[in-house]
Amino acid sequence: MLEKVWAKLTLPNFSPCLITWVNKIEQEVNCNVALDAEINLTQKIKLYGEWMADDFIFHPDVNPYPNRTGFLAGAYFAEPLGSGNTDFRIEYTHINNYVYFPRHSWQDYLYQGEYIGHSLGPDADQFYLGLTLTYQID
Repeated sequence: MLEKVWAKLTLPNFSPCLITWVNKIEQEVNCNVALDAEINLTQKIKLYGEWMADDFIFHPDVNPYPNRTGFLAGAYFAEPLGSGNTDFRIEYTHINNYVYFPRHSWQDYLYQGEYIGHSLGPDADQFYLGLTLTYQID
């Protein structure tokens, strides 16, 4: 099994010249990365967050724009009043300027005419508090 894996790994896989060459290509594709996490502290308390990067500026002397990143951090509390029909949510969202700002119109963050990503768009901050009451109608 290991012999088959080594047979597939050729010299270009390890060549630093190849990595440098790929890095120098003018990029027409806008790649993104996002990480999210959720921690259930108890059955009724959850912490969650997300971090995304639309673009990192590795050479600020050539590209004066800031890094294109954003994050969301929040907490969810089920039944904070003990009434059996409430939940509470608190969130903070920060999105740097130029996030969701592609170089070409064909790179727009659209799917079937609707924007993908956070509804705030670029260069935004939001603090959100939400209390939900659920009533059952008989």
